[in-house]
Amino acid sequence: MNYKINRLLKLAFLCFIAFMLIAAACVAASAAGGVTGVASGGASGGVAVEEAPYVRVVINGVEGNYSDVPLKINNRVLLPFREILTKLGVPNDDEHIIWNEPEESVTVINGPDKIKITVGKNAMTLNGAEKEFDVAPFFYEKNNRTYVPVRAVSELLDKLIKWEDATTTVYVRDKANYDETLALLEKMRDAKKINKVIANSESKIDYEIASGSAPFPGAGKDGALKASVKSSQLIMADMDINAYHVKQVIDIDGVNIGSEIFYYRDKIFMRVEEPGAKWAEAASQNDLAAGLKTNSIARLLDAAETRPLSDVAMGLALIKGADGTFTIVGEPLTVTEVNSALSEITGMLEQGGVKGYDLKINKYQIGSTIGSDFRAIKDVISADFDISINNTTPKNNAVSVIFKVKIYMTILYEKVGPDFTVQVPGEITALLAK
Repeated sequence: MNYKINRLLKLAFLCFIAFMLIAAACVAASAAGGVTGVASGGASGGVAVEEAPYVRVVINGVEGNYSDVPLKINNRVLLPFREILTKLGVPNDDEHIIWNEPEESVTVINGPDKIKITVGKNAMTLNGAEKEFDVAPFFYEKNNRTYVPVRAVSELLDKLIKWEDATTTVYVRDKANYDETLALLEKMRDAKKINKVIANSESKIDYEIASGSAPFPGAGKDGALKASVKSSQLIMADMDINAYHVKQVIDIDGVNIGSEIFYYRDKIFMRVEEPGAKWAEAASQNDLAAGLKTNSIARLLDAAETRPLSDVAMGLALIKGADGTFTIVGEPLTVTEVNSALSEITGMLEQGGVKGYDLKINKYQIGSTIGSDFRAIKDVISADFDISINNTTPKNNAVSVIFKVKIYMTILYEKVGPDFTVQVPGEITALLAK
C-alpha cells in the first residue's frame, strides 16, 4: 500500500492469486438477502424496516462485527445504539451511555458534549440544541434492541461519514486522524520513488473445502475438508531495469515445494526448484500468468495511485509510532473494486478453457508501516476469499467445489544501497533472444 512500491505488492499479490487458483484446480480435477418487516414499539409506531446483513460499517479503517443485524430505513443504516456508540469511541459504561427506560431515550456524554437521542424522535439534541435527521431511532421488537441511525450519531459525535452504494459500505472517520492520514498520503505520493527493494515474506493460507457431491476423504462432520498452507518468499525488485525475482517455498503438510518467478521485460518466467529444472515462460491457459500481470492485478493496484486520496483516506486510519514511524491500516480500495479485478481473472480462466470458476473477496485489510524517509518497513495483508467451481469435465463428470480461503501475509523490507540490482538469469536472457 506504500504508493512508491506498489509494484512489489502487485507481484506478491499475483503470487497469492496464482497459488490459490492452482490449488483450487488441483482439488477440482447464499447471498444473504434483505428481510422486510415491521418494527414497532415505544414512540416509533410502525415503520418499514429492511434487515441488511450485507451492509458493511468501516470505522477508522476497521470493519466492525455486530451481534445484531444492521437495518435500513429510507436507505439509512441503523445499528444497536450501544454497539455503534462504543465503536465510535464513547466509553462503554453507564456514566457515558445513559439509558432512560421511561423516556426511551439515550443520553451520551462524549467529552464536553452531551447528546440526547429519543426513540421515535427525528430531532436529536447536541448540548441542548436540536438537530433534525430524516430517520428516527426506534425499538426493534424482533430482537429487543434500540437502533440509531449511523449517520446521525456519527455527525453528532463530529465524525466524517461516507456511504458507498456500490459496496453497501458506511465509512466513518475521526476528523483529526483523517486529516493526518490524508496529509501523509500526499507526502508519500510526492516522495522520491524507491526503485530497489529486498523483502522477506511469510504467509499462511487456510482452506475450508466443501464438495457439492460426495464429501472429500477426511472431511469433518460438517462435510468440509480443512487445510493450511504456509509459504515463505524472498522478493527482490529493481524498477530501474523493470525486473522482479521471487523465490518461494510452499509447505503443504510438511512437504516443501520450492519455485521461482521472474518478471522481466513484461514477461513472467517460472521454474520449480528441483535438479535439472529450467526456466520457462509462464504461458498456459491462454497465457493466464501474463494476462494477470498486465491486466487485472496490475490495474487493481494501480488504482490505489490514481484514486483520489480524499477517498482513499476514508478507508484508512493512521497510527503514529513512538519511534517516528507511521502505520496506515485499512482498505485503500473498495471491496467492489477488488472484486471487479477478480472477475476479470475468472474471465481469463473461462477463455483458457477452465469453466465454472467464481472468485470473490469478502473482506480484506492492508497495513503499511513506513519510516520518516518514506521507505517501507513492513506490510501486512489479510483477506477472506470465496472460490467456487461448478464445472463439467470432458467425461461429463460434474464437479462442484466451494473454497473458503483466509490469507495472512507479512512482508518485511530491508534497506538496500543504490548499487543493488536484480541479476537476470542467463537462461531467461537466452529465452528473450529467441
